[in-house]
Amino acid sequence: MSLDEVDLELPEALEELDPDPHADELEDAPATPLELEPLLRQ
Repeated sequence: MSLDEVDLELPEALEELDPDPHADELEDAPATPLELEPLLRQ
């Protein structure tokens, strides 16, 4: 069997993401577990 005979199931093309919105979310996220603690008690 050669590689030409193998039916490869290729995934769909990847979607290009704009990194800026994701970076903003990370910057706004709590930095330490202590900052998360009040959120867990709500």
